[in-house]
Amino acid sequence: MCYTVEVTFTWTNVDGSAGPVYTYYETRCRSLGQATPPNLNTCLDPSGDCSPDNGNNPGGGDGGYPYPQTPQTPCEKIQGVGKATVTKNAMKNLKTQVNDNKEHIYLLWEDSIGQLHDDIYGTGPVNGGGINFNFDSGDMFSALLHSHYNRPDMLSTFSFDDFISICNLAYFNAIKDQNSFVMGVVTASGTQYMMVIDDYTKLATFANQMFINGVYNEENGNLYERFYNNSVFSANTIENNEVGLAFFLESQDIGLKLLKGDDQMENWQQFTKNNQGNIAPANCN
Repeated sequence: MCYTVEVTFTWTNVDGSAGPVYTYYETRCRSLGQATPPNLNTCLDPSGDCSPDNGNNPGGGDGGYPYPQTPQTPCEKIQGVGKATVTKNAMKNLKTQVNDNKEHIYLLWEDSIGQLHDDIYGTGPVNGGGINFNFDSGDMFSALLHSHYNRPDMLSTFSFDDFISICNLAYFNAIKDQNSFVMGVVTASGTQYMMVIDDYTKLATFANQMFINGVYNEENGNLYERFYNNSVFSANTIENNEVGLAFFLESQDIGLKLLKGDDQMENWQQFTKNNQGNIAPANCN
């Protein structure tokens, strides 16, 4: 059964004041059938004997079922690719380019033995914003790293176009590993950030709103960009842009988390809600 609902967003600005109201229509479908529950008494042991004392019980608990795995935190997810020497050196090199008149980009990839490579490197148009990059079907990337150069309208953190870039990779299945992929940016404001995928299903859902039949959907993109630009803009302070970006990620629930690093890309902080309900950076231990 499918039905259409009217969805209304009332935007709240970072300072708590009321923002604009947006309305759109969404078609939802659900099955009227009844799913068949799994047979919880199924024995997974090849011997057919799942008694507690048979000595062959597979999995972690009684009955042969493994213990549930604890999802990785954003701080844990940057330990691989995010804190790899290749990644740190690429980010440091990008910092030397922030006084250029164009953006710079690395697309990191892994070979068959898991070695990271940084030989896919490019630049955007002179005095322009953003970087257009193409990739072939089957290409898989472990990181997308880029710079924001010294121009009055450049942001001190990720732009909305950066979200479109990661959606592009997700939509076309070009992300190597959802648990270790990072998107990084360094800026002329002296800041450096990474985003990791906290929930790939939510990111894929968001990407499917940005790209329909392989084409960027400007109507949906413009709607979300208006939300974003209410909280993150060039005239804003670094701190307010950080909070605004973290608030956008949380309020829109698109499956990404934000981290902030030091100049050497060694120590990172995750943006999360503190005990007072405020969004603030917390050190990764």
